[in-house]
Amino acid sequence: MKTSRGKLIVMFGFMTVTLAAYAGEQNSGKAVEKAEMKTSRSQAKSANSTTMADGEVEDVDIEGKSIVLKHGPIKSKTIEMEPMTMPFSVTDAKLLSGVKAGDKVKFTAEYINDEVTITSLKVQK
Repeated sequence: MKTSRGKLIVMFGFMTVTLAAYAGEQNSGKAVEKAEMKTSRSQAKSANSTTMADGEVEDVDIEGKSIVLKHGPIKSKTIEMEPMTMPFSVTDAKLLSGVKAGDKVKFTAEYINDEVTITSLKVQK
C-alpha cells in the first residue's frame, strides 16, 4: 500500500512539474506571438503609407486632365489596387506635361471626390 501511495505521489509530482513546464512554454510562445503581432502591425502601418507605384503610359489627355496607365499594385492611404490598365484623373494638368504614351512612370494615387486620382507623377529615365 505504501508503495502505491509513494508511486502516486511521485507521479503527481512529475505531472505537476511537466504541466508547469508546459504552461511556461505556452506563455513564452504567447509573448513571441504578441511581439510578432506588433511587428506585423508596424509593417501594416508602413504598408498603409503612400508608396509610389510603377506604370506605363497608354494615353495622355492634357485638356481632360486624365491619363491611362498600365500599372502595378497601388497601395496608399485610400487605395489598395491590383495591377491593371485604367484611366486616372490628375490633380493638376501640369503633372502631364512632358508625359507621352510608352513612358515608364512612378506615381501616387488617392481617392479624391470618389475618383482614383493621380497626385504625383514622375517619368522614369
